[in-house]
Amino acid sequence: HEQLELFCKGINTNRSIADFTILNCHFVNDGSMLQVLEPFFEKNHRLSSLGIRRCNLGSAGICSLSSSLIHARFIKKIDLSNNNIDGDSIRELVKALYLNHDLEELNLAGNSIGGENNAGCLALAALLQKEQSTLKRLNLRRNDINDSGAIILAESIKENRSLTHLGLGGNIAITSAGWNALSKVVCNPSSIATTYFCNHTLSVVTCGHLHYPLPRPSLELNKLPNKIQVARQKIFQHHFQRENFRIEPFIDMEVSQLIQVVKFIDIAHAELADYRMRNEHARYSILFLLLKNIPQIFGVNGNRTHPKLR
Repeated sequence: HEQLELFCKGINTNRSIADFTILNCHFVNDGSMLQVLEPFFEKNHRLSSLGIRRCNLGSAGICSLSSSLIHARFIKKIDLSNNNIDGDSIRELVKALYLNHDLEELNLAGNSIGGENNAGCLALAALLQKEQSTLKRLNLRRNDINDSGAIILAESIKENRSLTHLGLGGNIAITSAGWNALSKVVCNPSSIATTYFCNHTLSVVTCGHLHYPLPRPSLELNKLPNKIQVARQKIFQHHFQRENFRIEPFIDMEVSQLIQVVKFIDIAHAELADYRMRNEHARYSILFLLLKNIPQIFGVNGNRTHPKLR
């Protein structure tokens, strides 16, 4: 223990280490060593990756680490997997990470942040809802998360624009209720508006349950860099296909608005060629329905009073 403390005191003068990892070291679980490391975290601005894995941090260890991480604002990757961390302790960690504006990856796999009070999920939800969040990958596999926790996370991801990977495999208490909530975050087909305002960034969700699949087409679409295109494609595929198209919302539209609808169909259909999903039959089916019910949009005389297009 004394030698370890001497090492930590010595490393505090280092300003070049970029990747620092402690593995299978149970000397850190009382928190004293992590407190000694505080100057290292604060002064070494090159430190971008921190890993403390299988060290049985527990509540005392994570609290000490959190107080030190307040000063480590340049770390991009943190791995605290398999450390016996509970949900209440995660709150202290989130307080520290909230001040970090560079964090891209957070691995908390193999802990116990779930539970009945969902304290851990609520804390992480605050981190995910942080304005200008930079977090891209969040690993919560094997964390005793249940449906309530999954729903909390789903709500927090709705407006998140940074997270691309979410690991939830091994949380066997999550049932269809939790997975459905997450699915609707990626694509909610209830209306055109709910589809437009869903998450267009999250592209990988590991669930480990083949019988609770998330909508893979929507996840694949979210990988596209142009998010306007992603939203357009989701709307087109869920609201402008022959089997799900409803003419009623368009009946009372002005011709100028209907022109934009036709333009939307053409643009969205043309984009499908980018990933080999074009379907001419589906496109013409929708245009036929519009022509049949609202002929004025194509400059054809009908019973409605809208002027013909020029």
